[in-house]
Amino acid sequence: MEVNMWAISVTLFVIIAGSSILKLLWGTRAVGYLPGLTIPLQPIGFPGGAFKMTWWNLGFEFAWRWRKTFYSQRGVETVSLVPFIFGDPAIITSNIDVAKQFLAGSTKSSFGKPEPRKLAPISFWGISLFVSDGDAWKRHRRVVGPSFSNKLYELVWSEVVRTYSEMVVAEGFEDKKVVEIPAVQSLTTKLAFLIIGRCGFGFPFSWAEPIRATGSKMAFPQAIRVYMRHLLLLYLPSCVRSIPLSVFSEFNASVTEIRSFMEHKIREKQKEVKSNRGQQLGNDIFSVLVQANDAEADPKLKLDDSEVISNVFTMLFAGHETTAHTMAATIACLAKDQIYQQEVFEQIQCIVGNAREPTFEDYSKLDKVQASFYESLRLFPTGYLSIREAHHDTLLHIPDTNGEGRITTIHVAKGTQVLVDNIGINYNPRYFEDPQEFKPSRWHGITNESESYYAFGFGPRACIGRKFAMSEAVCLLTMLLRDWKIEPLLQDNETVDAWYGKLFSDAHSLVTLAIANVSIRLVRRAP
Repeated sequence: MEVNMWAISVTLFVIIAGSSILKLLWGTRAVGYLPGLTIPLQPIGFPGGAFKMTWWNLGFEFAWRWRKTFYSQRGVETVSLVPFIFGDPAIITSNIDVAKQFLAGSTKSSFGKPEPRKLAPISFWGISLFVSDGDAWKRHRRVVGPSFSNKLYELVWSEVVRTYSEMVVAEGFEDKKVVEIPAVQSLTTKLAFLIIGRCGFGFPFSWAEPIRATGSKMAFPQAIRVYMRHLLLLYLPSCVRSIPLSVFSEFNASVTEIRSFMEHKIREKQKEVKSNRGQQLGNDIFSVLVQANDAEADPKLKLDDSEVISNVFTMLFAGHETTAHTMAATIACLAKDQIYQQEVFEQIQCIVGNAREPTFEDYSKLDKVQASFYESLRLFPTGYLSIREAHHDTLLHIPDTNGEGRITTIHVAKGTQVLVDNIGINYNPRYFEDPQEFKPSRWHGITNESESYYAFGFGPRACIGRKFAMSEAVCLLTMLLRDWKIEPLLQDNETVDAWYGKLFSDAHSLVTLAIANVSIRLVRRAP
């Protein structure tokens, strides 16, 4: 029988075209016919996120690359993203009133966290505070919440002071008047990792010693970096990841190291719990997680093994990655703005001086240090997207932004993805005058707890580690700026503006938004 390849090709084309049209029609209806973009692939996830941003694919980086024009060109702050080949339809917003509907977090809310399989890079280890929803989230929050107290923040502060001193000695800064650092992230990432490990989990990390599980070939921080670099592989079936290719082998080795390290530390803590049963071991994050895993734990608060591992990994990762990037961004912004850096230095001199080390009691007085961190986090929001999903058919109320006070109500179908664009909010000129500019003074008089500050999220699911990160960053910046003047480290014939612009143009995003490598020169201040 002769095969008519032409007929087969036409049939396949009609089937593919027809299914794409049907998917597009369904997606358009799912987002309540909200105007927006028609795209081949949903950008948040696989496979859309696996490809770079091009003319045919948005990719993970579209919110950052189009931060100046995405909403302004359309004259709206809430836009639909409807794929016609693969992925769920979505609504993305830079409007705080719309965002609050997505992030309300109450049991009556129509929007919640997506299914764990859709958050594969984070839910791979199990259910945690970050990916759970509803009653499961409340259980995780009740277990972990009490650990985040002023006692912890005081410990964070004192550990940063100690770790900074370790760093100065170990890196050979002690006797130098000028230090050149090609990428300050190499220091901020290491410091942030040590601080969350020491303060949150009691791990005996040190600046000089590599951290690894017994008998392991890969150091734990290296394993984290490899894991994050190949994160999208988690969307592939495990049988595919077992193919003997170098990229899979490296990724699988990182997973083995991470799991081995965490299981080893958990077993050590479990032995401590059993030998001290009936006694309160401590209120640190790691202790409360492992005690919730104990056989005699309160059934209402009990966590299984995978939940303990998942929470440990998530907090180790989120607790250092986001803070490290923002500290690097703050250092970069202050290197560019020498006038404000001098103001910060003068405040540090006035409050702390050179005769003693800064203490946690100084924290609230160092408002200009805080403001520089806030403003840098606004410019480079590490948690750049908050992802939710409509759990059932519902209504979304979109306020008019031209001052007329009108509200448009649209029907949103179950399963529609909703995205809070934190980059869009932070660059929205209705909320921030001159949003492209570094203006720390906009945060003067605004406290860490104020609802005017959105970078850590809002509502009941705002970042639980907010004060942890602020305590760590303010202490490090205070120590650094007291001892050193920070300057851009320029290439031949490079201007400061070009150096600064490169940090924006070369920033990249996946799970978090990361500023490009910050090259700086430290010049020791006169005593």
